[in-house]
This record gives sequence, C-alpha cells and structure tokens, in this order.
Amino acid sequence: HIWEANYSALAVVQPELAKSLSEFALPSGARWVLGRDGQLTAQLDATATSCGWLGGSSKPSVSARAILRDFVCTGTNVLLPDIASGEEAAVLCRKMMPQCAVFVQVPSLGVLKTALHVSELEQWIASGRLVFLHGPGLDQALMTFLRAHPGYEVPSRLVTLPHLEVGSIDAMRTQLEGCALQIERER
Repeated sequence: HIWEANYSALAVVQPELAKSLSEFALPSGARWVLGRDGQLTAQLDATATSCGWLGGSSKPSVSARAILRDFVCTGTNVLLPDIASGEEAAVLCRKMMPQCAVFVQVPSLGVLKTALHVSELEQWIASGRLVFLHGPGLDQALMTFLRAHPGYEVPSRLVTLPHLEVGSIDAMRTQLEGCALQIERER
C-alpha cells in the first residue's frame, strides 16, 4: 500500500525516476520488520548500510525526529544528502513552509525503493515538495532537474545526517554553491 501510493505520486511528478525504480530490484536480502518504535522498516544486508537497518536505525521515527529536532525552516529549499530511512524526509517536509521543497540526493535506487515501501511520502511527492535527485553526481542531477523545472530555487541549505562523512558533506556544499552560481547566470 505505501509503495503503491508513493510510486503513483512519483510517476506523475518524476516519471523517469519512477520508471527506473520500477525496473530496479529491492536490495538482496532485504527483510520487512517492525522497528523498535513499532513502525515498518527493513533490515538490509550489513554491506548496504552500516548496521543493517534501513537508515541505520531500528527506531526510524524516533531517530529521525531526534536528528532533526533543532531544524527550523528559513523559507528556502533544503538538500537532504541521503534518503536514510525515509522518515528524515517526512520530518523535514512537516517542518518546511508550504512554498519550500526538500531535495534528496539518492545514492542508491535500491535503498530509495526500500524507503518508499515503508515511509508515507505520497503527499509531499505529489505536491512537488519532495524531490529526489539521482544520477552521476549531485551537481549534474540538480542542474538537470532545475533546468527542467524553472520554478524551483537551488537548495540553499544542506541538512547533515550523522552517518555521513564530513568530506562528502563538504563536497556537496561545494556542488550546491556551483549550481547556485550556474542557475543565477542562466536565469
């Protein structure tokens, strides 16, 4: 049910990504389980995530709220550097102003597909407030999306997650700054 709703919304707003996801298998060994918070989640092969739990937590709703408890929307779009459990995106969308979007860098289609099976994101996907970026690099994926959707602004803020390395976060910040300059020149 959750997957079908999320997929249907994605097929309307990001049809190419939806097609890719429909053709992509879930990670090998993924098991649907109830997390310690009572929410549906997945256990993955330990090589797919650091500890085997989708998003690195056996309590996705609790950990997402804890990680993002101090987040305050400033009226601009943000970038989430990983789908994690999916709940992080849901928490951010709830905290964002209606005119703002959460962009999510998707390093793995398998992990995104798994998260879309367990996290109810349909309303934000359908409204265009949750955008997934997948491709050879963040800057290329973001520029492709922004050129095709000129009503969106470049995310001006990067929301960090504890499982990501500082070097990768710094590289993403640099790519965001480059995209902002390029879009400013083009528009």
